[in-house]
Amino acid sequence: MKLIDMTVTDFASEVDSNSPAPGGGSVSALASDIGVGLARMMAHLSFGKKKFEALDDKTKEEFKVRFDKLGEIRTELSTLVDKDTESFNEFMKALKLPKETDEEKVARAKAMEEATIFSIEVPYKTAKLSLETWRYANVYTYHQINPFKIHIRIFS
Repeated sequence: MKLIDMTVTDFASEVDSNSPAPGGGSVSALASDIGVGLARMMAHLSFGKKKFEALDDKTKEEFKVRFDKLGEIRTELSTLVDKDTESFNEFMKALKLPKETDEEKVARAKAMEEATIFSIEVPYKTAKLSLETWRYANVYTYHQINPFKIHIRIFS
């Protein structure tokens, strides 16, 4: 079963187990995914409201474009929840490769290098997407449309 398809309780229990994965990368991707969902929730709560409708058409279109982009980011983050654990498993698999002959040692070293790069790329992409989220969500805080949000402007 994919991690992203687990219930919240089951995912949390899997993290709180003797299994080395899922770990911090998967948890971070999920936390970012949920954070993006919160930004989109604010937009959902703003669309159609008087303050939103009072904005000029260009600003409303910018909101919608950013809303859609945040949806794309959420989709990407959802895949990274499982990708991070996959990258860890690839590294562990590479560690178990035989290393008796010179050819085996070369193959093992290559597999470990590739798995290490994969293991670095996934959390890096999570961090990059998380930062990108702030840039797209900035317009929501700037216009202060939704009364339930924190009124700050980030990356102004």
